Amino acid sequence: LTSSLYRMSRVTVPMIGFISGATRERTGLFSQVLSKQFSVVDVNTTTVKSYVLDGLIYKDDRKTELTSDDITTLDTFVKNGKTLLVLADGVWVDDSLAVTASKSNINALLKKYTIELNKDLVVSNNSETASFRSGFMNYVVKYPYWIKAAVKDMPLIMPWSSSIKQNNTKDTSVLMSAPQGSGFVSGVQNVLPTNNVQLPRDQFTSPVLAVESTGNAGKLVVIGNSRLIEDDFNSRSISNIDFISKLMDGYLSKGILSNIKYRDTGFIQLPETTDSVKQTVRYVNIIAPGLLFALFGFYLSTQRKKV
Repeated sequence: LTSSLYRMSRVTVPMIGFISGATRERTGLFSQVLSKQFSVVDVNTTTVKSYVLDGLIYKDDRKTELTSDDITTLDTFVKNGKTLLVLADGVWVDDSLAVTASKSNINALLKKYTIELNKDLVVSNNSETASFRSGFMNYVVKYPYWIKAAVKDMPLIMPWSSSIKQNNTKDTSVLMSAPQGSGFVSGVQNVLPTNNVQLPRDQFTSPVLAVESTGNAGKLVVIGNSRLIEDDFNSRSISNIDFISKLMDGYLSKGILSNIKYRDTGFIQLPETTDSVKQTVRYVNIIAPGLLFALFGFYLSTQRKKV
């Protein structure tokens, strides 16, 4: 309701172009939520010049290689003082879990702004449980490539993320890092749930997942994840879409709607704890109910003896 009133009260509503290529059908919920705040149009690097856009979202479709003309178009958009959000992968993982190095060529753009998307995958002990099917077998496992993150109490799921390198920290700032107990692996060829990935503690680095350029007329925001806004990774308990919506609101509407929740997120991310604390809590949950029941039984038996 508030979003609708906000749109009605504005003389002009900010317009956002959305480049999603072959993954457009996977982002219906995202487009629906974003349209509550902005005018959203589907574009490509050719038709983007046909609109007077305030912002542009480029989503890696894990198939398309950007040409030099595409890079020039995106670069010019930022240099003209506009906001460009890039959702891209350093490593492409398809629906069959086949892994290939990204061929998007997005780094040709990012390096102009001292940012580089690494060809790696971030893994974390703080990960989501995933269900996979292989042949006749179903797997429900804690999957280290699906990272649990949080930004301003918004719980996020980051599937198959790549880390981001800042070549000049003076012109860039970190928007989001992986949680404690996270690291990255390069040269990944197998992301099947049966392939257990465990990093030594000395390789936990909390890799950077999102970066903003700060030394330009416009804004370039880079998130090392193209699936963040896809329907499969958004539900009542995940704030991925809300995070992106509020991010764009901050740049295009000066944060007027940034404190409004568009959907109930369902839960708040729990603070991270060590493995020893988790083990202690687990044993307490197992032992405490039985112990309390035994004490209650002992109390009842003593009371009967008194009678």
